[in-house]
Amino acid sequence: MRALFVILIGLCLVVTFSGLIGCADSGASGSDSDSDTDSDSDTDSDTDSDTDSDTDTDTATSEYDAGISDGGPGDLCFVVVNQPFDEVDAIGWSATEFGDTYDSYLADDVVLTAPTPIRLIHTPGSGADLSLATSLNWAVYADSGGAPVGTPNDGVTTPQWSISLLPGNSNIYSNGSDIYLHVSTPFTLPAGTWWFVFWAQGDISTMGQFFWSASDTSNGAVLQFVNPLDGFGLGATTWTPITTAVTTTKHDLALNVWTGTCMLPWNEVCSGGVDEDWDGDVDCYDTECWAETSCQVTCSTTDTITCGATINSTTVGAGDIMNHYDCAIVPEDGPEKIYEFTAPADHGITATLSGHTAELDVFILDSCATDSCITVGDDATATVVDNGLTYYIIVDGRNGDEGTFTLDLVCGSTTLDGCVATSTPGCGGCPCEAAVCAADAYCCSTGWDSACVAACSYCP
Repeated sequence: MRALFVILIGLCLVVTFSGLIGCADSGASGSDSDSDTDSDSDTDSDTDSDTDSDTDTDTATSEYDAGISDGGPGDLCFVVVNQPFDEVDAIGWSATEFGDTYDSYLADDVVLTAPTPIRLIHTPGSGADLSLATSLNWAVYADSGGAPVGTPNDGVTTPQWSISLLPGNSNIYSNGSDIYLHVSTPFTLPAGTWWFVFWAQGDISTMGQFFWSASDTSNGAVLQFVNPLDGFGLGATTWTPITTAVTTTKHDLALNVWTGTCMLPWNEVCSGGVDEDWDGDVDCYDTECWAETSCQVTCSTTDTITCGATINSTTVGAGDIMNHYDCAIVPEDGPEKIYEFTAPADHGITATLSGHTAELDVFILDSCATDSCITVGDDATATVVDNGLTYYIIVDGRNGDEGTFTLDLVCGSTTLDGCVATSTPGCGGCPCEAAVCAADAYCCSTGWDSACVAACSYCP
């Protein structure tokens, strides 16, 4: 079954034929509107030129951290094009070669203001398992009057650059229909307008059909569609603006292009200081690595703390074995003081920090492991503990900070009586927490402030 485009709405996947019947109102704009949009190509190209001129300074995309020495997607990897997949209004069109009248291709323009070596290309899509394709193909064409100068396999035009690879090639990373190409030998595009094309070749009964996803950006000219043998009956036998071929307001394809020293996303390697999976977490900071032996810690040199204690101490010169916690969103890679606490009864405990100028946080863990954090607070945190069990109260430094502090541990009843105000979500064990959060989502999504405490001031 061949379809022209696919709409993804929640869990609804609808393949739509030339009759343009879908499960959502696409907001038809009419052919006149399409013509107007296409006629704006020259004006829009100036806007795209401004965007592309940021290549040397724009160091981040909406998904990945680039240009920063964290390895993702490379220590000196810079954005050329950032047109992310539109998750809100998800739609894509066929860019698949079957060897019949339904062969169809898509292209989107990139405007360069200076010669640019191309290193990494991302063309996200849906509908196909690209590991089962017979070939995966990329090409870049020069511009001819607001469209690519040639069509794949037209037997006439030679692209500026092209490559055809088998699935499993070491320069390809694909996850279903999400595919990246690492250009091992970068090709340099001169300044000007260039059209990027990607298509999958294969059997629909095994590979499926590749639908290249749309973006919600509006850079340069409208994306182009061609179905040379008109199997879809749209008359788009030469490059045609998508807004003319079908009823849509989409302007761009989802396309990310980088230059410089870039890498493919792989599974995280838990050493070496490189963010292989591009999630922003390196080595033992990555949740994938927490179970690794090399990322485990041993609390063999701890002090003890008891109910009612006040401890004046410092993290300066202390050990540094805990650098990340599953309840913290920032690195806690300063030195830390670890206190072992054995609960004398079932009751609530509150650990409070004061007298510190350094960026210190206080944690309560139910074992000495990075993935066993119960609660954390900037200045105070609280939880309910069980008689006879051992817990760890840790004072750690955010982003390497260190300094003096005062730590107070107060033990109370089995209810926390409203907990304490903190900037972290939830209060870590107050029996009425769930009810408060149901009434005020802020309390469990942003911070447990004084209003949350007041709402939970009585716990039966």
